Amino acid sequence: MQNQAQQFPNRNYTTLDGLPNNAIRSLFIDSRGLLWIGTENGISKMENNTFQNFDTSDGMAFNSCWVIAEDPMGRMWFGSYGGGVSMYDGRFFHTFTSKSGLINDKIRKLFYFEDRIWVGTEDGIAAIDVHSLEIISLEKSVFSGRRSYTSGFFVHNNLLHYTTFGYGIYSISPSGKAEFTIKKVRDHDKIYALGWDSDSLLLSNIGAIQRFAPADLTSSKPMEDGFGVSVVWDYARDNQDNLYAGAWGIFNKDGGLFKITGNKMVDMGKTFGVSSKVILATAYNPQTNMLYAGSNDKGLFAISLNPSIAYVQFDEKSVLGFAAISGKTAVLHTLGLTLLDKEDQATHQVDLKAFKRIELDYLQKNHKNLPKNVDGFFEMNFNLDAADVEFYGLIHTDSSLYVSSNIGIFELNAAGKFLTYIPVHTFVMGFTPDGRFIESNPYRGLRIYESPAKMEYQYFSDTLPHIPHQLSQIVHSGDKTYFSSVFHGLYTWEKGTFTSYLRAKKWSEEKLKVLHLMEDNSLVIASEFGDVFVADDKNGFTIKETIGKNDIEGNSIQFLESYQGNILIGTEKGLTVYRDGKTRFFDEEQGFTSKLFQTAKVIGEVLWLGTSEGYYKVHLPGLLLPVSPPLKLLVDELSINYDPVPAESFSWFVLQQKEIVVPHDRNTVYISFQPSGHQFPGKLSYRYRLKSDAAWSPFSKENKLSLPYLPPGVYPVEVEVQDSHTGVSNIFTLLTIRVKQPFYFEVWFLLPSLVLLILIGMKVYNRRMRNMRTQERNIASSSKRLVETKLEALLSQMNPHFIFNAISSIQYFILKNETEKALDYVNKFSRLVRSTLDNSSKLLITLEEETSYLKAYFTIENSRTENRVKLQIELDPELDPNKINVPPMLLQPFVENAFVHAFTESHQNPSIRINFGLMSENQLFCTIRDNGMGLQAREKFKIHESKGVKLVLERLRLLEGVVAEPLSIQYSPNGTTVEITIPIH
Repeated sequence: MQNQAQQFPNRNYTTLDGLPNNAIRSLFIDSRGLLWIGTENGISKMENNTFQNFDTSDGMAFNSCWVIAEDPMGRMWFGSYGGGVSMYDGRFFHTFTSKSGLINDKIRKLFYFEDRIWVGTEDGIAAIDVHSLEIISLEKSVFSGRRSYTSGFFVHNNLLHYTTFGYGIYSISPSGKAEFTIKKVRDHDKIYALGWDSDSLLLSNIGAIQRFAPADLTSSKPMEDGFGVSVVWDYARDNQDNLYAGAWGIFNKDGGLFKITGNKMVDMGKTFGVSSKVILATAYNPQTNMLYAGSNDKGLFAISLNPSIAYVQFDEKSVLGFAAISGKTAVLHTLGLTLLDKEDQATHQVDLKAFKRIELDYLQKNHKNLPKNVDGFFEMNFNLDAADVEFYGLIHTDSSLYVSSNIGIFELNAAGKFLTYIPVHTFVMGFTPDGRFIESNPYRGLRIYESPAKMEYQYFSDTLPHIPHQLSQIVHSGDKTYFSSVFHGLYTWEKGTFTSYLRAKKWSEEKLKVLHLMEDNSLVIASEFGDVFVADDKNGFTIKETIGKNDIEGNSIQFLESYQGNILIGTEKGLTVYRDGKTRFFDEEQGFTSKLFQTAKVIGEVLWLGTSEGYYKVHLPGLLLPVSPPLKLLVDELSINYDPVPAESFSWFVLQQKEIVVPHDRNTVYISFQPSGHQFPGKLSYRYRLKSDAAWSPFSKENKLSLPYLPPGVYPVEVEVQDSHTGVSNIFTLLTIRVKQPFYFEVWFLLPSLVLLILIGMKVYNRRMRNMRTQERNIASSSKRLVETKLEALLSQMNPHFIFNAISSIQYFILKNETEKALDYVNKFSRLVRSTLDNSSKLLITLEEETSYLKAYFTIENSRTENRVKLQIELDPELDPNKINVPPMLLQPFVENAFVHAFTESHQNPSIRINFGLMSENQLFCTIRDNGMGLQAREKFKIHESKGVKLVLERLRLLEGVVAEPLSIQYSPNGTTVEITIPIH
């Protein structure tokens, strides 16, 4: 039987992911946990699964990097093949070439020993002092004759040694200040590379590795016979002391990634997912338990050595179910049933043909007594070929397995032997608490079997109110069996009775997708809409806890399982683990590269997950082990007003300042940060706030902050990191930003400015007071003159001639015994006098009052002419005479002039017409026209006119807002026209 080999979680990075070249020559994990990658097209730094590349444009000596080392000060050294050595100090590159003293520019090995970086080339050894950067070339190390190179360095008895290809092993000992002696200590041909295994040197040769004890360096003891295959170019050791080797056969395709166990090389290519046969570099990161293999053709391979998640390809079969029986694990797949022992060795295989044979045997014996659809059975096609068999599910008892398919239900024992065949088509099956078999028809109820072999059962029709139908799953506990329906909620079978929780009003949830029973008999139920409910049904049905769909990564719940109080929820995005209000999430970053889970089962401490191409075995204690990685947040990019800060502000790609101060007009800040110390950075989400009392931003995967137009103040930028791998959150102060006040808010500017403002204010105040006093005098003068003009107007309007005429009219009526007319005239005259006196005390009256006054005056004057003169006053429809204010008694002199000078006793149809309209929003335009003598009367009343016009004009000019020419008088043969523009108040 075939052994089911497990595959470790792995990932292959290429130029598509950001590598500068797929030809990798060297790998190195530095003291900061960064992976450095040397390629044929420059170097690359890998951090948080992203790459930052460097080449000659960044200051490197040469692009082709074949070896990498680090000194105690944390500086990185890169040896190129053809361009010498480059050293990176965290900010800048420094180069060392043959022009500056190197013995050769084709670098093969770098090694730190006693304050020097030792440089092994294709033609000798050089040393660079890490403090002074002085170069010493060992001329006696130059190879003579055939082509060779330095293949490695090692230290034995506090003495530096180096190996060569073709010239043996040498020691280097100090012989004076900056002087060294080179001595050949062992002949050995073709040492391609050098490694260590415990106390043994491993010397790589063609097709073999030779072990060699350093103590035998100076002895003549022959080396042991070699072991292994190919040519090993690099070695790496993990935390469990496992030794790995990267090999390339040069002329043979027998290379790859190997594990060295004793004197054996075990090919780990399939187990680790490494498809390349040209592995030239290896490295191991103890912080993350990651093994890296650099190929010369397919880029970088990263292998997680975490034993918690292992993938079994299972010949790429689609796995549909798992069950534990008699110490074995049954695996149902599309090609049949496989039984595995504790070592995952397949002990029994039951293929499709075997299942079909059982069905055919039954049909031959019972062809006249087959279940029919009319009897409530789900219709089944008995004419299917073996290749058309489809399996639906796998359940088990302590001693047997039940497999449902489209050709019936099969019962098998732990040895894969068929026990019973039930010619029934069902998707969902289960057991009662006492172990009786249950199968359901989606549309016609279900059956509980007393004897499946004899087809003895009790049928329950779905026409009955509490019978489960359209089921998604069946589970049972010690005293109850639970049924979940995709449309009708939860059901139970207890003591021979079915109960619909929906009809019984115990629980109103209708659409249920997945059902699981935990170790403490709590029910875990997933709804069709993504919520998960934890229920207790011991003493009445209650929902203990609800896990909202927003707390679960993914949209479609594919399975529910549990382990020691942890609820395991599988979706199309991965595995969510829930416990006590906290969630953890696992996906391809931790090893679940295939996330289309088809089935799941917890067996012991292992979660078995079936996929369309094999299955996962998840060691739950290891997966759920509480971890607290030493997480840090580091600023790796900073821009102010879109201008990057100088490179000098960074060291080893990290901003060195904890606080920055920016002027008020450079207050747009852009920050990029990286997590450090976390194996799975993709599980981190971030949110930020600018002050401790400010609101948090929403969580996001984005590790960049854009802070535009910050007002003056101090902003300690806090970032909360939510880790879905551990379920833990932490808050970090990322950077303090101090935005300075504008200079005009500074004390040095404010105090002098305040004094200056006070002085200016005093001067302005004094000038203002002088102006106000002058203005008050002018106002007083204007007011006095206004009163005088009003008085003059009053006197002109009530002149002695007018009063004499009025008294004469009264006397005339009395002499003629026309007492009533005399009394009426006296009444009108007295009202006019009263109006004149009232209006003279006001600055403004309404237009309505002014027109009423004109009408009253006209009536008195017209009575003397036996009412021959006609008066017509017209107002623009847009005018509201009650809302417009004008100076009082302004127009009366012009009406008086018309009576006195415009009309003779023989004048035919004398008339006066007054029009009011708006010239603009604040100017009233008035026109007074008569049809009198016009030009003929001009000389006659010139003296009177000049006095009246002067009074009106002076009054107008004393008004606020008056136009330049407020008064115009025009004479014509047909009469006189007066135009007056009056400011509206």
